[in-house]
Amino acid sequence: MKHIFYFYTMIGIAVSGCSERDFASNQKVGAKKPQKSIEANPEPTPFLPETSIEASPSPEVLANGGGDTKSVDYNACKSLPAAGKRGYGKCDANSVVVIVNDGKKAEMTCCPVSPQANLFSSTASELFVQRSGFCQADELLTGMIGTSAQLYCSKINTQTYKLSAPIASKYVNGSVAGAMGAIAASYHNSDTCICEEGYIAIGGHTPSDNTCAEKCVKVLQK
Repeated sequence: MKHIFYFYTMIGIAVSGCSERDFASNQKVGAKKPQKSIEANPEPTPFLPETSIEASPSPEVLANGGGDTKSVDYNACKSLPAAGKRGYGKCDANSVVVIVNDGKKAEMTCCPVSPQANLFSSTASELFVQRSGFCQADELLTGMIGTSAQLYCSKINTQTYKLSAPIASKYVNGSVAGAMGAIAASYHNSDTCICEEGYIAIGGHTPSDNTCAEKCVKVLQK
């Protein structure tokens, strides 16, 4: 009986050993190694120092709208007798024409410019030069001689300034807004030819009533 029990005991041990070896073998053959989680490793973003990008400033306008003027002094002009309105002739030194009455009535308005601006040429022979029709390039209207566009023109300081492209003057007959409106009010019902606020005449007058042929420019800093 002891021999029989010993026999079955040995068979049980052998079977158990084989099962463990088979299980271990199955684990080695069929099992897959767990995959490691691979996280994305993005490229580091390079640090760029902040830079301030400013728009290039447009050329400074010496005679412009909005009251910020460094050439035509509209406040001083409004304070003159008749707001600068006068008969034909030469404007005062450091003054420019901003209004010419329409038709054959020989009236114009001269407004002062800032002496500190050094707007005009320092060469005397380039000031109050007699022209016909329009002033030449780099010249401003500084007086009137006759109603058929006989003019006095003065050259600007071209080392510092240049002139914009010309625009047409405006015929007005009634109230006008802004500084130019206050100056034009010295004319009956503001019936006249005016340069827009910020612009200066360069000639082109016609003796026809209620018609404006003047051209006007802005003064720009180079």
